[in-house]
Amino acid sequence: MKTDTLFYCLFQRAPKLALELLGLNYDGDSYCFSSEELKQTAFRIDGLLKSREEIKKMLALNEVELRQTRFYQEVSAEGRQEGKQEGLQEGKQVGLKVGKQEECILLLSRLLRRKFGLQPQLENSLQELPRLPLEKLEDLADALLDFNVVSDLETWLANHS
Repeated sequence: MKTDTLFYCLFQRAPKLALELLGLNYDGDSYCFSSEELKQTAFRIDGLLKSREEIKKMLALNEVELRQTRFYQEVSAEGRQEGKQEGLQEGKQVGLKVGKQEECILLLSRLLRRKFGLQPQLENSLQELPRLPLEKLEDLADALLDFNVVSDLETWLANHS
């Protein structure tokens, strides 16, 4: 009522007239006018899941404005940082595995050349080593101790390729 100044002034200055207009009896001694503020209980629902489109409509933001908000930029930066960390970790693991495989191929080539000497037949077999996974190369390192001729290597490669 306090916000509607016309009725506020009417009730304050002429309470009898205001009550008569409302069809109520006026008893001057029992009437006391005051403006009271009442607060309504708020209703809050937590945990509603909204789609990105609903949030944009609710906030009246378009895509460009949404991307310019501090919250969006902070979340994006955190996501990029996490992605970089995961990518770096994965890259290190892949790099280590590739490095181990290359080193294993070099070592096997040296050992086999030392054992059998430089032979065209051996060089052809060594060309197949890069196609083998690291685990197979490690198995070959164990098996080569039992090889007596280059054909033993060829047989092993045929059985494990």
